[in-house]
Amino acid sequence: MAFGVYYDVDGCALIGHDNRMVYRSTFYCRHNPINVAQTRDNLIAHGLLSRELFRVYESEFGDVNDPAALIRVGEFGRFDSKPKELGMAINKEALAEIERRANENLPLDAFYQALHEAALTPGLGDFAAWTRSHGGRPLIVTDGWDLVAEYLAGKIGAERYAGSHPVFEGGRFTGEVRKLEQKKPVIDDLMKLMKIPYENSIGIDDASSVVTQFGLPIAFCPTNPKLREHPGIVVVEEPHYKHVQKAAEEWLSKR
Repeated sequence: MAFGVYYDVDGCALIGHDNRMVYRSTFYCRHNPINVAQTRDNLIAHGLLSRELFRVYESEFGDVNDPAALIRVGEFGRFDSKPKELGMAINKEALAEIERRANENLPLDAFYQALHEAALTPGLGDFAAWTRSHGGRPLIVTDGWDLVAEYLAGKIGAERYAGSHPVFEGGRFTGEVRKLEQKKPVIDDLMKLMKIPYENSIGIDDASSVVTQFGLPIAFCPTNPKLREHPGIVVVEEPHYKHVQKAAEEWLSKR
């Protein structure tokens, strides 16, 4: 019997050139020839980041000297416990704006260069092959760029994908992103098109509680601590899909 497999991209599917999990656009904006110091000062001036948060980040991780590091400061402020304890946490909208500014004027060829430098999260290729051999039908929905979702779909054989749409003009990113406002309605529509119900499907995400709707909900290296508290959810702490496959094999054997 066919079953669906929903993937998020951010933190679930790709490893960057530096062997870090890919969160949103950190892995491709490093090729962007922006003035990092000027962009940092603009982010501070507009209240999106604080100098204090930069100091805390640099004391732990080193200098901020490329566009990817600017976004990692934002991710630090969004997801790490220390900024929350210090009252420096930022929200999702602020992180999206930091990403936009770090990627503004990004050349399209640099974007694709970075994508080709990225690798699948360990074990994902094997899991995708196992999925297809057992009647699994993958779909991808991400808050990130649909261009990344399209690339990943080609790698794992996903039937459907959706994401936010970045606008490029003259081969460069304009800074405009046509957002995917909510994942759930999009996933609803894609699963209806595929004629597969949630209870017959696997959901894999690091942050969104949408996975709790699935027959097998998997929190993959979760950045959302609430996912760990949800009854019945499988939490995978090591970034390797062998753990996902083990859970999927057990789940499939009971269907």
